Amino acid sequence: MTYRKVTLLLCTFVLALLLTTGAEAKQQVKYLQSSPLTAFETTLEGKSISVYLGSLEYLMNEHSKLKGKYALKFVGSVFTSPTDCLTAVASGGGQLTYTAPQFLEQYDPAWKLITAPGLFKDFDHFLRTMDTPAWKARVEELSKKNGVTVIKWMASIGDFYLFTNKGPIKTMEDVKGQKIRYNGAQGYAAALKKFGTTGIALPYTEVVSSLQTNMVDGLLSEIFASDYYDLPRYTKYLVPISWGIAPMAMVANTKWWESLPEEERAIFKQALITPNVYKFYEQLQVEEVKNWDKNPKTELVVLSAEEQEKWRQSLVKSTKEFSKDLPPELMQAVLDTQN
Repeated sequence: MTYRKVTLLLCTFVLALLLTTGAEAKQQVKYLQSSPLTAFETTLEGKSISVYLGSLEYLMNEHSKLKGKYALKFVGSVFTSPTDCLTAVASGGGQLTYTAPQFLEQYDPAWKLITAPGLFKDFDHFLRTMDTPAWKARVEELSKKNGVTVIKWMASIGDFYLFTNKGPIKTMEDVKGQKIRYNGAQGYAAALKKFGTTGIALPYTEVVSSLQTNMVDGLLSEIFASDYYDLPRYTKYLVPISWGIAPMAMVANTKWWESLPEEERAIFKQALITPNVYKFYEQLQVEEVKNWDKNPKTELVVLSAEEQEKWRQSLVKSTKEFSKDLPPELMQAVLDTQN
């Protein structure tokens, strides 16, 4: 072998070693999700998450204080549910995931209040409530006791509305006896019972088949799921009265988050806290309801003012019954922040 060839091989080896060493030096920041990214391309969850993860990855790659130190790794389809992702992050199996209040109930029953029907006027009301001492204490306890730190409440994935294929609907009496799918949140189960319907808890993956086979007559679902499930094919009627909001948060493993150097954690916060997408989606929700009304195959239910108030009062009553075993200061915080 000639001297030139030996030199070339040696240079190639050294370059490969340097590249490998550099790659290994990067700390992997694992973001866990129970579905592949492609399954979230058309959903509000996916669109919102992409804003925050895109911001984070950009700063990891380009910010002078982070460049070369971190690599964002997406881990999808390994976990079967958001609960599994949250549990994995809490135990250190990953650094980041997104979650919702119903998944936080496994650590603290108080979080079920967030999913209680008719509680929040809008996402701004929810954010004001989360900023009260009572709820800040719950967030702090979640961090210290359970290893989960809430970094940012990103948005609501849409108000929950009643979709059904049985009608016409003019009063609450018209939905009595219907079989309605819900997401398993106890608050919605209590409200559906108040309406005289049969609530059936089903995972997202079984919604369409259950509608096709008439296992359910309709569902309680966030408005943006309409396109995801192609609901106009299966549910003709939409009742535009909000049963509740659906907040989602970006959360981190507490030990990892607090171990970040202060300067670097500030840059992570810049990526994960600064963006605000919820106002855009609130407007998009208004347009989504209008589109349902415009579609000749679907019907937007128009209730009288008296009947709308009757529906809302029924939701309020179910919430009061549902929350009576929870610390009263939590509900008081909700009431104090209404305006």
